[in-house]
Amino acid sequence: MKKTFLQAVSEGIKRFDPGEKRQDESDYLRDPARLTEAQRVAPLADAIAVQELWGDGRPLGQFGMKFLVPPLGELLQRRLKNADLDQRDSATSAVLAALGQGYAGFMAIEPKIAIEVRREDNLKGVWDHTIHNFRSDAMKQMGIPERAVDTIESSAEDALVTELEAAGVLGRRKFRVLALGRYYGQAGVLLRAGQTDFVTDEGLDFLTVSVMPDIWPFTKYVKN
Repeated sequence: MKKTFLQAVSEGIKRFDPGEKRQDESDYLRDPARLTEAQRVAPLADAIAVQELWGDGRPLGQFGMKFLVPPLGELLQRRLKNADLDQRDSATSAVLAALGQGYAGFMAIEPKIAIEVRREDNLKGVWDHTIHNFRSDAMKQMGIPERAVDTIESSAEDALVTELEAAGVLGRRKFRVLALGRYYGQAGVLLRAGQTDFVTDEGLDFLTVSVMPDIWPFTKYVKN
């Protein structure tokens, strides 16, 4: 059965929950509001998974050169061509699992630096913000501590590879797939950051209007 983004975020919350040693942070992560917030951007996560696996072969983002980091669907093309429905669903679940680790990883940082979540999302802005920075070193540019970056990337890599191995579609491309896991984790971070005041409304609008060429139009790729 295909995993939902909400399930993927729930798994990420369990991974990053500090437990009783930092009870306030744990309570924040476990607050049901976190999953409600995740549900609001689930269509964006689904769109990323679909394009990276079953799209037109172009890797998402402005910074991603195809020969360096091609989309997952291209890396696993031979395996996926002969995959059954369950295996195809598992491949989609694998991308969502990696996104969920990044999303929850950023949530775990929020209580430490007093980040506030917006009551309403500018979904087009969040989409453009995420895709514009996809396949880059955005987390470091955002000022996320190196230790947190390493943990998020490692968790996303593990989530992606574990799901693909279990489905029997990974093959011999593990090293290159690990690189994709890092980028998918970063995409999850960007999805979450775009819902908070860590990224200003003006910043989202600027990317939407002035910087992001309309090569990944929100209305074409995202299904509400």
